[in-house]
Amino acid sequence: MDPVPTIVVLDDEQSVVSAVERLLHAEGLQTRGWTSARAFLAEHDPAAPGCLVVDLIMPEMNGLEVQRQLAMQGDARPVVIITGRGDMSVVVEGMRAGAVTFLEKPVRGEVLLEAVGEALERDAIKRAVNAERHRVNEMLKSLTARERQVLELVARGLLNKQIAGELGLAEKTVKAHRGRVMRKMSVRSVVALLRALMRCDALSSQPSENVTPWSGQTSTSRSSGHPTPRPERHEAFHQFDDVSCEYGASPTRARPLLQSPRLRENS
Repeated sequence: MDPVPTIVVLDDEQSVVSAVERLLHAEGLQTRGWTSARAFLAEHDPAAPGCLVVDLIMPEMNGLEVQRQLAMQGDARPVVIITGRGDMSVVVEGMRAGAVTFLEKPVRGEVLLEAVGEALERDAIKRAVNAERHRVNEMLKSLTARERQVLELVARGLLNKQIAGELGLAEKTVKAHRGRVMRKMSVRSVVALLRALMRCDALSSQPSENVTPWSGQTSTSRSSGHPTPRPERHEAFHQFDDVSCEYGASPTRARPLLQSPRLRENS
């Protein structure tokens, strides 16, 4: 079972931390409060799902510095920054660094809940992206060098006969390699294979040896010496031109917003 996301509340005033936690607890959300930025950065778990609600002005370090420190530690959790003053330059800096939003004090409860809900959703989507990318990369690592070459040529739209010409293999050998590729990648169709690779940009990030990028021109068969025509693009590519690497970016693919039933009823 996936761990429950936690909203970290960081403010140097305990009364503020307690008030925010009460609001979030009333909506069935899990929280953890901190009054020391340094203690939080030293003890938090970057792998734990959730988001951060932090005050901009604190004595040890301000909210933007906390955000920068998290990024340096590889923690990309969404951040909601609360400020008592609307300094536009600070807002711009924070948003560029990835803050979900800035909220001016005094913050209405419903506004804070909405911002936290958005932050949790972003975190869930980002973690789904990373999990899918890791899953595909692990399957790619299981391929042999030859299987990787066949995979890349299949993804570029070449037929078995054309792949055989490219690699100097018998067509039945290509069919055998292709079958193993499909099994190892846990897919049953070229469309499913392309979908997995395009979501994670796996081919461009991990090119195999001896397979040069295709320029759309014809090439010479290594076995016969005759030109081998290459198709424009595999037809399956056209179905996924608008697929983002952000797996789960659409509402139908994203994990459900991790919030309480009451928030869902009010949305």
